Amino acid sequence: MQRPLQTWGDDIRQSETGLDGADRLALELDVLRALCSASGTSEQRQALNESLARYRFREPEYQVVFESVCAMSGRKEISAAMLAVHLNNRGFPDVDLEKYFDAVPPSLEQALARVHELRSAPQDDDGVAQKRSSRS
Repeated sequence: MQRPLQTWGDDIRQSETGLDGADRLALELDVLRALCSASGTSEQRQALNESLARYRFREPEYQVVFESVCAMSGRKEISAAMLAVHLNNRGFPDVDLEKYFDAVPPSLEQALARVHELRSAPQDDDGVAQKRSSRS
């Protein structure tokens, strides 16, 4: 079932997958938590990285964190301290890393399922979910 998405004014649009902005951000954060955790094999982590290689995160901070995590992907475990140093060296010293490390992350299998859901949602050129008019 499609859920209506409220937009500016009285124009209500539908997302074909029922994935609204808040849902998309929550899924993206879960995927990043899985990547920051030490769970899974290096092959699973590589598969997750590759599945997101052409994906554009809606939240710019998430995109920056993803790029840093990918750059550090040769390590078995990524700590908050190591990620903070990497982000600082890239010019992003003020990223709040607690949200990526404090919550219980999904398994890598669950994260791959979330990536599939994210990738199946229509996106425009800016990486934002496309909205299709419910009016014909």
